[in-house]
Amino acid sequence: MVDIHCHILPAIDDGVQSMEEALELIGREVEGGTTRFIATPHVYTDQDILNSPQLHDRVAQLQQAVDDAGIAARIVQGAEVFPTVAIGPALDKNLPLTPGGHRKHMLIDLPMSNFPMNFDDILFEVQSRGITPILAHPERTGPFQRDPEKIRTYLEKGIVCQVNAGSVTGKYGQRASEVAMIYLRNRWAQLLASDAHAPRPRPILRRAMNVLSEEIDADYLELLTETSGACVADGLALPPLPQAPPPVKKGFFQGLFGRKGRQ
Repeated sequence: MVDIHCHILPAIDDGVQSMEEALELIGREVEGGTTRFIATPHVYTDQDILNSPQLHDRVAQLQQAVDDAGIAARIVQGAEVFPTVAIGPALDKNLPLTPGGHRKHMLIDLPMSNFPMNFDDILFEVQSRGITPILAHPERTGPFQRDPEKIRTYLEKGIVCQVNAGSVTGKYGQRASEVAMIYLRNRWAQLLASDAHAPRPRPILRRAMNVLSEEIDADYLELLTETSGACVADGLALPPLPQAPPPVKKGFFQGLFGRKGRQ
């Protein structure tokens, strides 16, 4: 699997705070089947953007520690970028805000409450430079929780979305889980990622896959966790989303017993 959203660079944001913690997190997820990680520290402020060239060395240091520890994982440089008007000029200066420096995709941080000012205009500025915005965890964001179908407006513009594994497993509450499953069942989500900030007792992506294996087909699950993630890491075009399967029609007796069960 490829995890396109994780906070594994030590002491740079609210993610892991030491190299030991980073290695524990990565090692645990590798046990669950993840082989590539895009390190996505928060890039909130103009100063964070200016400091982004330092990320290359931080990723190289982490990769060296991973190799020395004998962990079979590859780390790719990335960022979770808060949508501000500074993004366009930063891209014009070729600052490293896109995964792998490929200038093909950009992970866009979504605040939990409301969209920031000029949100749609900022996304357009990203797209106008040939970069596909990836909306991080929309199922946790107020506007999408209030109106889950609002995501379709962005999908129709060629923007894609990434659901958090923790939303699938219930970590972020009932509403986040409900919206995540709406996006997954309708085949609106392009990617599933950990958004990991600290080591967990069990691999979070594997836990979410186990839940989803009974909800969605294996091909779509592979697209969410492997195919799409590899395209982001390698700077390739994302695969098309499959169509949602038709709803299951209940027979007369199945519907009758179902109604009794809800009384």
